[in-house]
Amino acid sequence: MLQAMDQLTALYDQLVDEDMTDYQKVKAIYEGVMARTDYNNTVFHKYQGSSDWDAMLSDPEFVLSQTWLGVVKGADVVCGGYSQAVSSLLDLAGIPNFVVTSYSGDMSHAWNKVLLDGKWYNLDATWGDGGNSSQFFLRSDQSFLRDGHQDYGWDGTSEDALLFPAQQDYR
Repeated sequence: MLQAMDQLTALYDQLVDEDMTDYQKVKAIYEGVMARTDYNNTVFHKYQGSSDWDAMLSDPEFVLSQTWLGVVKGADVVCGGYSQAVSSLLDLAGIPNFVVTSYSGDMSHAWNKVLLDGKWYNLDATWGDGGNSSQFFLRSDQSFLRDGHQDYGWDGTSEDALLFPAQQDYR
């Protein structure tokens, strides 16, 4: 684990210069995570709608795809891996953030909320990696809902998201 933490720190050092503004750090981390990995469609399709946690947790590809470690190791990840990597790197930058999750039927999704210039914003490296990255970078709750994100589920991180609304897009 110490080696993995060293790799995370090395990735941070590749992406972020301490002379950058907080906005530049957030953007560099967002773009850097997307550049380092791709979406793991195999894991997504294999376990979509599954509740067989024994099978999922015994599959090393599934476990790696859900964590920041997958991004650090250069593996393909799903939304959990993207959002955990962004969150871990933002933590290293000292920028307040957390992972948000939503649930709709048998589908779940994770992305990030980040505090920048005294306001909360959403960013989604998973969906940003699939096309127009600016559409999912520093956006309001309303923009995310309009563009297809599910409303928040009811776990601990989602309750935090409700307490810290993203009321406008960053401009």
